[in-house]
Amino acid sequence: MNWKNIITNSNLIQATSSNGVLIKLPKSDFKFWHPAKCVTTSGKNGYRMSISYTDEFKFKCFKTGNGKYNRFDKIAEEELNAAQFEKYFNAEQTKQDKSED
Repeated sequence: MNWKNIITNSNLIQATSSNGVLIKLPKSDFKFWHPAKCVTTSGKNGYRMSISYTDEFKFKCFKTGNGKYNRFDKIAEEELNAAQFEKYFNAEQTKQDKSED
């Protein structure tokens, strides 16, 4: 299992709970929930966020409505693999952690 790490700005965090973090994909209206154990913030005032995942991880992204009555309704869903997920972020932000199987 090979762990990867994406470092990005923490302003993409939409909501947090005890088990997960709701993160918005950059340059997109899609959001996804990620386990809280795999998301860390650092830097002054927590401006930098690190998202950890493996090659086998599947990201279930969804898009909600923007109106007054459909704000919480899912209007589109898609599932991304690790390679498709990395395309939303710049390639130089992705780091591979050196871990052993």
